[in-house]
Amino acid sequence: SNYFGKQIFSITMNDSIRYNCDFEDILDGLLMEANLQNGIVFFDECDDMFQDHSRESRSLLVKIEKAKCVIILATNKPVKLDPAMDRRINMKVKFKLPDEKLRYQIWKTLIPETVDVSNDVNLNYFAKKYCFNGGFIKNSVLMAVNNAIGNMNKDTQEKRPLITHELLFKSSEIQSIKIFNEANICKTYIPDISIDKLSISKGQKDKLSRISKVYETLYEQKLGLNLIISSSNIDTGVNVADAIAKECKMKVKKFNFYEVVESTSNEKVTNPVTQEEVTLLEYAFSPTNGDDSLILFADYEGKSSIVSTDVSNLKNPKISNNKKIDLKPNLLKKLREHNGIFCLVVYNNDFSLPAEFNFHICVDYPSKEVQLNRWKHYISDNMYDEKQLFDIVENFPKHISEIDFIARRATINSIIDGNKNLTLNYIITEIERDIHKEKIPVLFGEHVDFN
Repeated sequence: SNYFGKQIFSITMNDSIRYNCDFEDILDGLLMEANLQNGIVFFDECDDMFQDHSRESRSLLVKIEKAKCVIILATNKPVKLDPAMDRRINMKVKFKLPDEKLRYQIWKTLIPETVDVSNDVNLNYFAKKYCFNGGFIKNSVLMAVNNAIGNMNKDTQEKRPLITHELLFKSSEIQSIKIFNEANICKTYIPDISIDKLSISKGQKDKLSRISKVYETLYEQKLGLNLIISSSNIDTGVNVADAIAKECKMKVKKFNFYEVVESTSNEKVTNPVTQEEVTLLEYAFSPTNGDDSLILFADYEGKSSIVSTDVSNLKNPKISNNKKIDLKPNLLKKLREHNGIFCLVVYNNDFSLPAEFNFHICVDYPSKEVQLNRWKHYISDNMYDEKQLFDIVENFPKHISEIDFIARRATINSIIDGNKNLTLNYIITEIERDIHKEKIPVLFGEHVDFN
């Protein structure tokens, strides 16, 4: 409109309600005025006008066909148009998500002239970190401006609000997480556990730190990093993935592995940013949450099954029973194309690394001392034999989250039995339950039969 020097005439379905007029009367007047002034008619959120083949929508179709002016319709949803409507539209233009360069221009344009911007604000940083469209950038800026106004100190007679990096960062993070959590498709969150807080060996902590530092170089070269994390406890593996994300200053987009790989091409979800219907797998690898998101698939159901490869090699028969993880071809294809960090957390650890993955992290159990102290944290004083407890740690090592879960079950049973203090016997019973045995073997010293 600006380019051609033409006036815009616009209307929405709510106008007929607002002015208590018939929609067709308003539409006739609008089109007549646009024709007289050689203007452009603009229908925003036009999908509302074509719902359920209403009388208004049929009337609009006829009038569009007869109109002698330019008519533009806009929607933020992919609309499946009726064939009658489709043939009356001369051109369809799809606006993709803006790239980093364009996002920078949008950030720069939407910062109001009536506010001051702190020297620590780098808009290139926000353009790179958040793969937002203009609407979400606008929401982030407005939230930051409102907070800046709230922070103004009346005693110092500040005349203009000051936008800082921290204000923009917080408002952008809220937008980023809110978008996807409201979709109820996955869990998006900012991880709060760091590598140094993990209950694993120092050697593994050092290895995770090196992996995290390497990613910055890989990101600059647009190379992805695909990791398999195996553990006897899925939550422990998830904690490792969270720690990597935190070290890389990334959010986590967490999916249930089973729900993603078992979903069919007919099962579609709506991408909350693009409003397009896509498969769950396509959604998982979409870049719409910003480039700085670690994609995490957690295999709680143990569906990443292990299969034996049928390899015959007379010179080296040992590889004939080589095992690998059986993953879906569609997932493997996505991994070959992915440029970010992807983590698959599985129970298994006896397999060869698939070609699409760069590294396998088999999570160590915490040290025996750490396990002993964790068990003692739950068991009442003088309610356990030191040797028996050591034998439990020696023969049935556990991750901290596993110890916490077993101790919780044991505590509940102890209270039900009327015992306020948790003893080692209840712990042993719960371990028996986990390993599907009725009796603990003599490895704990004197055999104990609770039956």
